[in-house]
Amino acid sequence: MKSILTFLSHKILNISWLFIIMYSGETAQAQWSQTSGPQGINVNVFFDNGIYLFAGTSAKGVFRSADHGATWAAANDGLENAIVYSFAQDQTNLYAGTQSGVYRSANNGSTWTAANTGIQNQSVYEMTIGGGYLFAGTIGFGVFKSSNQGGSWTNANGGALDQSFILAMCYVNNRLIVEADNYIFYSTNAGNTWFVDQGSTAFYPIDNFLVIGDTIVASAYGGVFHSYNGGVSWSRFLQVNPVFSIDGLAYSNGIVYAGSQDGMYRSTDFALTWQKIPETGLRIGSRFYNHFIQSGNIFLLGMDELGIYTSADGGSTWNPSISGFPGASTIDDCMIDIGDNIWTGTHSDGVYKTGNNGKSWKKKGTTNNNDSLSNGIVFCMLNPAPDIILAGTCGFGLYRSANNGKSWKHILNGLPFSSNNNYECDFSLTMSGTNVLIATDQGLFYSSDNGKTWQSTNISGSGFIVEGLGANGSVAVAGVDQIVSPFQSGLYRSTNSGVTWTFIGGILDVITIESDNVNTFYAGTLFNSYRSTNNGLTFTLMENGIPSGTGGFAIKAIGSNVFVGNGAGIYFSNNQGSSFTNANTGLDPDPNNAVQGIAANSTYLFAGLYHDGVWKRPLSDFGISSSPILRDAITVNSLKIYPNPFKIQTTLEYNLSLPGEVTLWISDLSGRIVFQSSEFANTGMFSKTIDAKDFLAGIYFVQLKESGHFVTTKLIIEK
Repeated sequence: MKSILTFLSHKILNISWLFIIMYSGETAQAQWSQTSGPQGINVNVFFDNGIYLFAGTSAKGVFRSADHGATWAAANDGLENAIVYSFAQDQTNLYAGTQSGVYRSANNGSTWTAANTGIQNQSVYEMTIGGGYLFAGTIGFGVFKSSNQGGSWTNANGGALDQSFILAMCYVNNRLIVEADNYIFYSTNAGNTWFVDQGSTAFYPIDNFLVIGDTIVASAYGGVFHSYNGGVSWSRFLQVNPVFSIDGLAYSNGIVYAGSQDGMYRSTDFALTWQKIPETGLRIGSRFYNHFIQSGNIFLLGMDELGIYTSADGGSTWNPSISGFPGASTIDDCMIDIGDNIWTGTHSDGVYKTGNNGKSWKKKGTTNNNDSLSNGIVFCMLNPAPDIILAGTCGFGLYRSANNGKSWKHILNGLPFSSNNNYECDFSLTMSGTNVLIATDQGLFYSSDNGKTWQSTNISGSGFIVEGLGANGSVAVAGVDQIVSPFQSGLYRSTNSGVTWTFIGGILDVITIESDNVNTFYAGTLFNSYRSTNNGLTFTLMENGIPSGTGGFAIKAIGSNVFVGNGAGIYFSNNQGSSFTNANTGLDPDPNNAVQGIAANSTYLFAGLYHDGVWKRPLSDFGISSSPILRDAITVNSLKIYPNPFKIQTTLEYNLSLPGEVTLWISDLSGRIVFQSSEFANTGMFSKTIDAKDFLAGIYFVQLKESGHFVTTKLIIEK
């Protein structure tokens, strides 16, 4: 049916604020609400019962369509947050296999109840019906059966399949056939005893069975086997798709169809020979394609992130079909605030932006769906200078926009790109002093021109994998996995804006690092979260209030307030991480509350979730107050330039209400940056002298960035 990799290989895998008032705890009204996107959802499986077409998803349960997939509506009452892997139907009930057993519906999915006694803790990946039984194939616990429509379940492993992963099932001529552990097993007594086929199918991971009378077509990798005697014997392996795996099989009007990532193949001789159907409309990318089905005259492909694509012309053209689905994309630690707008990357659908606090989202990757950024898994983003945005992807490398996301350029200069399109995986981006730093699967690199070109460091090369990265001014900290001798994996520290690095400690698997822009660093790993109060020299475990083993996937510091996103949701501290409280009210329940990204603008805190899109919550719920109208006037109480115009020298003055990193740019009318400085500034008045001898006469723009916010004014030089 669908690849087991969909289940197994996903990896669960900054803005000092204005006024901070005392945190008063959560109230009954204080809670999270889901935004409208970004669009996207994981569709794992389809099932057509002749009345409705059903789709099982990875976070939102079941959806159904009465028009062969053109439009969809939730059919979720009773399993709203379920991960649905499989369906089956008898004369009375529709059954759904989930991460927590089996659910059944007697009204075509309008309502669902658990049918789980004896199987409630199992992930039911496959189901089939035959011989008076409902059979369930599980992940790691073999086969179970029910003789009373799911009322109770018993083991049907016959001592042979107790620890098996069941990838596919069918029932033909009193023979229960399953794929387990790269072998086809069959039972003629409802699972009491099993026999293994050690013929041509041995060692092939069968993931789809198509039954046409006595004929069975079984797919594995990019090819098929066929049996003309109900599974007693099988043909040799027949190649169909030389590149991609087959995601499903369909049969109509004497033709067998195979669906795959690059479209459809057809056979008019019961799977002996195959022809590719030329296609347009499908997307490139590394996402998983999970299932293929025919419903009426419509063919459908279900996939990760993008949801569903349909073809109404026999597989020649494909179009997206996610009308009626919620925004349930996967968000990583790549959310940023640019001028009160929230930007985020997605898992294989590029970059999105909201300018209205999540009411709507607009794609800001590229308009070409065959471009790699539009299909990239975006792990990190950074806004190092006005109008400049960097987006780091895994597999497609780094992209840069110099016009606030209107267009993007693939950045290769100095990064470890090879000629056969093997781009680096970019995990984190940060600003240290005037340098931009990037953490990759090929080590650490720095750029002194806002990401146009890059230089290697002493932590660069194929022996280093760096994920977590953060900075306080010229001090930066990175989490490094060193896979070559001397194998000093752990935390590294730089005091010269990321040019050179020194090993400081053995905390492993660091995937995110955040700072307060003063002297405190926070580090998250796959299992725990840590804090340094001496500017990254030493780190200690933060365990007061955060459940052990839940990790730190994303961390956000706002002054003395700290938010940690992990596998159990989001946790809040108003004392620089000394203690935390649960801040999950309103989020979907486990397993759909893993927070992997956090950002904030002047009004809301935003959380990016695994398989559940972006959520928001007012900052005021946490005692953090800021007026969006007065933001710039409060953060930078005054930005004065005198004299202006000037001929020899002028002085820029600005008043900071909180300490932090301040960056100044001066650009000419064409937008070219002619002066740039970045330094840490304490609360109060700070001044900068500009010498006219460094510039030509003319009109310039001065832009100041402090904690993600910009102030712009005009500068005139006369000579």
